[in-house]
Amino acid sequence: LGTALAALALASAPARAADAIEIRVADADWGEADPARIMVVLEDTARELQRLFPGDAPLRVLVSPTSRVPMVLFERTPRGEHHVLLRARGTNWAHYAYEFAHELGHILTNHGRHARDPYAARHQWFDEAVCEMLSVYALRRLAARVRSVTEPLGDVPGYVQMFSLSGLKKLAVKPHSQTKQR
Repeated sequence: LGTALAALALASAPARAADAIEIRVADADWGEADPARIMVVLEDTARELQRLFPGDAPLRVLVSPTSRVPMVLFERTPRGEHHVLLRARGTNWAHYAYEFAHELGHILTNHGRHARDPYAARHQWFDEAVCEMLSVYALRRLAARVRSVTEPLGDVPGYVQMFSLSGLKKLAVKPHSQTKQR
C-alpha cells in the first residue's frame, strides 16, 4: 500500500524544489546530540518526503525538543514557521527521522484543518495512519540510501550504522499515539 501511494504521488505531481522545506533546529537540550547534526538527519528525512508532496511555497519548520508526545502545534511561530516538537534525544538518529517524518506528514497533509473543521477532526484517525506510513516510508528510503552510499549523508557519527538494516531492527519504535494498555 505504501509503495502504491508513493508511486501515485510521484506520478501525479512534480517534485518540490530542493529548498522547499526550510528547517531550523532549536538550540536546546537534545541530550548529547548537536543541533547541527540533528539538522542533517531532519533535512535528509524531509528530502525523502518532499517529492511526494508538490508545492510552490517553501515550508518553514522550527523543531524543538519536548518531554511529552511529538506533535505539530497549530499556532505558527512569530517567524511564520510550523512548530514541531520531538521527543527524540541523544544520537539515536532513526528516532529523529521517524518522529519528524510523522510530524512533517501532518504539515504536508494540512493538519490545521482539524482545528477549523469539526468534520475533518472526526477523520483524524486516517491522517494518523497516513503519517505513520510516511514514517515507515522515510525510514526505508533512508536505509536504502545508506545501503547504496551514492550520495553524502552528512558528518554524523553513527548515522550509517543507525540506518543499516540491523540498526533499523534495533529501533523498536513505540507507536506514535500513546494509549493505555489494560
